[in-house]
Amino acid sequence: LRAVATIKPVVVLKAGRKPAAALAAQTHSRALVGDDDVFDAALRRAGAVRVRFFVQLFSAVKCLASRYRPTGRRLAILANGGGPGVLASDWAEESGLGLASLSDATIERLRQSIPQVTLHNPIDVGERVLAPVFAEAVQTIMDDDGVDGVLALFAPKADRDPLEYAQSLVDRRDGFRKPLIACWLGDRRVLESRALLAKSRIPTFRTPEPAVDAFGNLASFYRNQQLSWQTPPALTDG
Repeated sequence: LRAVATIKPVVVLKAGRKPAAALAAQTHSRALVGDDDVFDAALRRAGAVRVRFFVQLFSAVKCLASRYRPTGRRLAILANGGGPGVLASDWAEESGLGLASLSDATIERLRQSIPQVTLHNPIDVGERVLAPVFAEAVQTIMDDDGVDGVLALFAPKADRDPLEYAQSLVDRRDGFRKPLIACWLGDRRVLESRALLAKSRIPTFRTPEPAVDAFGNLASFYRNQQLSWQTPPALTDG
């Protein structure tokens, strides 16, 4: 597994984590059952990332297909409304991710372009923000040394074109040096936007929680890749 994980990303979903489930798994394959903490530690040292649910499996794969490699777990959340951003930050803290703290220089840059911006994480740029300003805010936060990744949340408004906001991120994609995760809430109105983001290899999700999970899995994978190189060699040739 360690050899494979150095070539391509490996995501593992394992059944039988809890005692009752492990008992059920024994009826299918006794090899599935063992000490879950040991299994978890072995995966980390092998350079793979482990997920708990099917939805996280697909989120992790979607994110690992991007070219981004985070250096830490400090996530900045930017939204054009308060509710989605708060939901995302709640889930980030419950998932063990750190919410990034913005520097004074970043706060000042945001204040100059968006006077009404909420100057703490999650960052609420307001529902009236224009698409170019939305993308500029993402870039500003991305440039902060205290930020390891950005989650951009967009809730459709009656007088705003979701595709225009998606295009504004795609236009700046080559300037992003850290992971960008997108979450375009809604259904039919944002389908074209999601397709555009996906085509540009910006991972995009329907709701905040899977988007947060995706960044967490991405950060865990590259942390585990570093751990895999610290594994000592075997003591014997046997």
